[in-house]
Amino acid sequence: MVGSKAPLSSQTLTSYTAIHRVVEGPFTQEDLGYEWDGPQEAEAYLVVLLEHDGELEEVEWYCATLDDAYDIVKHFKGSIEPIVIEGLPNG
Repeated sequence: MVGSKAPLSSQTLTSYTAIHRVVEGPFTQEDLGYEWDGPQEAEAYLVVLLEHDGELEEVEWYCATLDDAYDIVKHFKGSIEPIVIEGLPNG
């Protein structure tokens, strides 16, 4: 994961999972106001292209802080390498 803080995600992980690119964002609770339907402890989210078990899908990826979201954006501005997600609980 980029940086030392892991993002919050609604995805359940059972094996290989990686973020391949940022599609749009970051968006914050303040940006969306009453329309925010993500976890209250998440400050921001990105729409990312996520690979999970060989399947690619655009998903909302929730981040604990706006800085965490920008760290992911910055990673892809300088690299095409995916961010492999490790250490998140299954189920």
